[in-house]
Amino acid sequence: MALGGGAYEEILKGKSAPKNGRVLILETDDVFPGHSSYIIRRYGASWLCGAMSRSFVGVIFKAMDGNDMIEESARGFADGHGAASDQETYTWTLANGPEGFGMRDSTYRFVHTKYQELYSTGEFFGDILFFPLLGGSLPGDGCGLYGLQSWGRTLLPVREQSSCP
Repeated sequence: MALGGGAYEEILKGKSAPKNGRVLILETDDVFPGHSSYIIRRYGASWLCGAMSRSFVGVIFKAMDGNDMIEESARGFADGHGAASDQETYTWTLANGPEGFGMRDSTYRFVHTKYQELYSTGEFFGDILFFPLLGGSLPGDGCGLYGLQSWGRTLLPVREQSSCP
């Protein structure tokens, strides 16, 4: 059996391996006796993305807080962006738990509301680059980050379908 993410760690805690096989859990570096785990480190690639976006205001958009893979990627982007740029880096979080990976219908509303809030206060100035760490929430059913339209070099949320919230 393969479990596709660190959100399943609680299931394996205190459980022994099945008689005829092992459980493989992805995206965790925790050790579970009798089970296997696998993680790909993302700090370096995220740092490079942050450094390459030096001319943009950076917005790290996370599905949730506390997920090791997301936190490592967010830290890498923020560190790279900070090392190469004097532009601000913001962090937005979609949800408090793993449900943030499956909130496609909420992505557009969240981006639109946050952007309007910050833009109206004058806090956003310049060009913006979103660094999404959203899992299944990214597509947004045509309403989320794929529903961003370029305005100059700034990405603005727009509605692509009449069914968008």
